[in-house]
Amino acid sequence: MLILLLIFGLLIVFALFAKARVGVVYEDGSQQPLAGGLTGGEAARKILEMAGIKDVQVVERNSFHSDYYDLMKKKLVLSEGSFRGRTAFSVGVAAHEAGHALQHASQYSPLAMRMSAVRATHILGGLFVLLPIIFGLVRWVPMKMGVMIMVIGWSGLLVFNLLTLSVEIDASVRSRRALQKAGLLQKGSDMTLVNKVISAAALKDLGAILESPKFLLFSLLPFGGGRR
Repeated sequence: MLILLLIFGLLIVFALFAKARVGVVYEDGSQQPLAGGLTGGEAARKILEMAGIKDVQVVERNSFHSDYYDLMKKKLVLSEGSFRGRTAFSVGVAAHEAGHALQHASQYSPLAMRMSAVRATHILGGLFVLLPIIFGLVRWVPMKMGVMIMVIGWSGLLVFNLLTLSVEIDASVRSRRALQKAGLLQKGSDMTLVNKVISAAALKDLGAILESPKFLLFSLLPFGGGRR
């Protein structure tokens, strides 16, 4: 039990580090307007156009979990800030998600596994947190067993995310190459800033597992589901 808790603690510390790193880079990037005035939506569309991808829609959507590539519907979904913004943050995030569309077009097989890891993170993570409470209330199993299930479940999700992290890194590499090839950024300093955001975007889902309880509680609130 002690060893399991130690491993769990180390995984959580790593996830906290990833979350903090992403937060700092995103905050810096959101304050840096780009010289060419390019929006995130325009950058994503241009990347797909340069790759000859015509069957993927780039859409704007206000939702709780809003910047992602929908593998099944072939949609690149961006929040209002990422879609309309003209900052390093907006272009970097949009470019990273476009990288997943590039992976899909090239039949990059690990992509499906990565998408499964992301879905599991946002759905099961919150459930694992609530299980000890639920078990304690209904007395199905001892509280100690509920905590053990939570620890194992969360650790499993984090390990699954770590094992599929190479997919995010590959998406970032593809998006950087596409931006450089398209010549969308007019200044070298702009490319440097956007590259930092693209790199941070590869880590965002590791930190997102810490937000999964909030995601679940948000979904349970009255009218909460309709806002996603």
